[in-house]
Amino acid sequence: MNFDVLHEKLLEPFSVSTPIGESILAERVYRDCTISVNHKSTMADVIELDMVNFDVILGMDWLHSCYALVD
Repeated sequence: MNFDVLHEKLLEPFSVSTPIGESILAERVYRDCTISVNHKSTMADVIELDMVNFDVILGMDWLHSCYALVD
């Protein structure tokens, strides 16, 4: 991942399980990134995962904070 934002190491790295049964170790976070979706912006801490075919995964808490409707 290549951002113009400095990353920091997580104090407590954690493992993330993927739908295909792999585990990926999350070790770095990019703090206070601006994320814009459909002309609406919000701040988020982005945790780096070594995955292909995904740019970003937004969780339900983040979607709720932007008043997103998931149908």
